[in-house]
Amino acid sequence: MALARLGAIEAGGTKVVCLVGSDPDHIVARTRIPTGEPAETLAQVFAFFQQEVRSGGPLAAIGITSFGPLELRRSHPRYGFITTSSKPGWSNVDMVGPVQSGLGVPVAFDTDVNGAALGSLAGPAGALVLADRANQLEEANHAR
Repeated sequence: MALARLGAIEAGGTKVVCLVGSDPDHIVARTRIPTGEPAETLAQVFAFFQQEVRSGGPLAAIGITSFGPLELRRSHPRYGFITTSSKPGWSNVDMVGPVQSGLGVPVAFDTDVNGAALGSLAGPAGALVLADRANQLEEANHAR
């Protein structure tokens, strides 16, 4: 059985790192995007993943870890948003909605600190662990 292709986004104050791989030891694509204005930065993120899907096939899920503060309560109407931020222009930015609808995959979302702890790794590879969890939950829901 082939391992799922997963995407990872680690949004930091100065850069956004995007990865595609099956786990932190098997990363097949990576890009680093300077954190600029939200619309411009997220457009570059989408372009990276769209190119990866065209060249390598669909993704099963994406994990996003981000600077915050974040709205992490799934039941909250603003789930997936950076709420308030000292980073100019990044307050009230929806990180999950556009990724989920634009790429059509399950999305897991957490803080950059929690993402690193989940994978016992520093940096963006922890978001791959989140993506794997999102993929497993999606598969379990479809099996019911």
